[in-house]
Amino acid sequence: MSVYTIELSSEEEKALLTDMLSVQDWLDNAIHEKARRCMDEVCGQALRDKTGTILTTEEKQAIVAELANEGSIISTVKEMPEAIKRQVVAMARVKSAAEKNAEFEAAVE
Repeated sequence: MSVYTIELSSEEEKALLTDMLSVQDWLDNAIHEKARRCMDEVCGQALRDKTGTILTTEEKQAIVAELANEGSIISTVKEMPEAIKRQVVAMARVKSAAEKNAEFEAAVE
């Protein structure tokens, strides 16, 4: 698990606390919500991928089998159990934003 630290001036903190009860709670909620949306996107990309580059056919079949074992029938990524989403993201071969940005910059040059 990663731990991140931010620094705020006393003025920044004072200003933020006029709009929120707790800076830490707000940060926790914001980053977890962003992570949830990104996980949903990776899962969607992985399940829509027809090339087998993000997940192989065998990996997709393993996910489907696990969902069937749980008795889950899903029609959207949002309906996937959290544990399955984590498994998909862990297996997914996707590029980071830094990798995509480097490729874009190389193509522009």
